[in-house]
Amino acid sequence: MVEWTIYGCRVCVSCLFFALAAALLTLDRTGSAGFGIAAALMHETGHLIMLLLCRQKPSLICLDAFGVRVEYPAHTRMGYCKSLLVSLSGPAVNLLTAGFLCLAAPGSRGAAVHLAIGCFNLLPVTGLDGGEALRAGLLLRFSPARVRRVLTVTSWTGTALLLAAGAAVWYLTGYNVTLLLLGAYMTFLSLLRRND
Repeated sequence: MVEWTIYGCRVCVSCLFFALAAALLTLDRTGSAGFGIAAALMHETGHLIMLLLCRQKPSLICLDAFGVRVEYPAHTRMGYCKSLLVSLSGPAVNLLTAGFLCLAAPGSRGAAVHLAIGCFNLLPVTGLDGGEALRAGLLLRFSPARVRRVLTVTSWTGTALLLAAGAAVWYLTGYNVTLLLLGAYMTFLSLLRRND
C-alpha cells in the first residue's frame, strides 16, 4: 500500500487495485472490464466533485481491491440536503454518461456498463448510494428511529430481490453467478450493519 497526503486528505493506493484491474483486463473477453473500471472511477469522481462543491474536504481517497472509495471525516456536519446531493452525484455521473454514450454510439457496451453501475448504486440498500440518499432524504422529515426501520425494510427487500434475480440469471444461463454473488455480498453487508 502506497500512501501520501494532499491538502490534509490521505490518498492510499493498494497494489491489489492494479493487480485486480490487470487481471480483469487480461481475462475479460467481452471488453467490459475497461468500461467497468472507467465507470467506477468516474462514479467516485462525481462524489468527489460534489463534495468539493459543497465545500467539504475528503479525508480519504482509497484505491484498493474493492474499488475506489472517497470518504469525508465522520465529524463533518454538512446537512442532509448536501449529503443527499453527494450520495446521488456518483450515480448521476454514470447515468448521464450512459445517456451521452447512447446518443453518440447507440448499442455501446460502455453505455450499458455505466447504466448498470448507476442503477445498481441507486438501490435503496444501506451501504449503497441509494440507501444513503434515502437516509438523508428521510431524515429531513422523520425521526432517526423511523428512518432506521424504513432502511431495514428497504435493505432486506433489495438484497432479497438481488438474490432472486441472481438465482434466476444463474438458472437461465447455467454459468453466470455474478449477480448471485453480488446479492450474497450485499446480504453479508446488511448483516454486518444490522445494529447500526
